[in-house]
Amino acid sequence: MTLMKRKEKKSRKLRGSRTCGYGRERQHRKKGRRGGFGKAGGHKHKWSFYVKYDPEYFGRGARGFKRPAIVSKRPLTINIGDIEENLDELIAKGLVKNVDGKILLSRELLGNVKIIGRGRVTHAYHVKGLEISRIAREKIIQAGGMIEE
Repeated sequence: MTLMKRKEKKSRKLRGSRTCGYGRERQHRKKGRRGGFGKAGGHKHKWSFYVKYDPEYFGRGARGFKRPAIVSKRPLTINIGDIEENLDELIAKGLVKNVDGKILLSRELLGNVKIIGRGRVTHAYHVKGLEISRIAREKIIQAGGMIEE
């Protein structure tokens, strides 16, 4: 039985061939191959190395970024009186629902909204999962409504 010869590594295979696969001797031996000392070229020709192996070096990466103030989670404010005045439009658009004789105001329908207390309340409201001011809370409860946190 004859055994197949194992394939040699490239470094062993090219021994004795003068340049060992590096082309002319100047393409492997001299200083131009190095690309600078140390971290030279990090913003230039070695950029992809820093992106992959040291992303924090230039202030990016694991530390993240500061979220802009515009995108913060500050809720929109709506007066309870404005809801009263535009109730028919809001029901037609599907932003408010009439459930069992109470007007349903919820985060699922309105989004990130805070209800504040300017205006008169004549309907019974069921407020579900919205931020609500103290005065608006009092007016809604006096009108026969209920509030779920």
